[in-house]
Amino acid sequence: MFDLSGKTALITGAGGLLGPKHAEALLEYNAKVILTDHHLSRVKEKSEELNRKYGSEATSWHQMDVTNKKD
Repeated sequence: MFDLSGKTALITGAGGLLGPKHAEALLEYNAKVILTDHHLSRVKEKSEELNRKYGSEATSWHQMDVTNKKD
């Protein structure tokens, strides 16, 4: 009944505890998810974990600090 196919979500702070859980909820409904965090290694690791579970292109990741206007 609920389908997010063709939709993309951006999650900030995705290297923490809650970000990946939010991503999983969206992935369960077929959304594409962009994970961002200022900790490069954490966000990359979380993306790789989710891609193993939901498919190789389920998520992408980017280093981003929401407090930095350039990011």
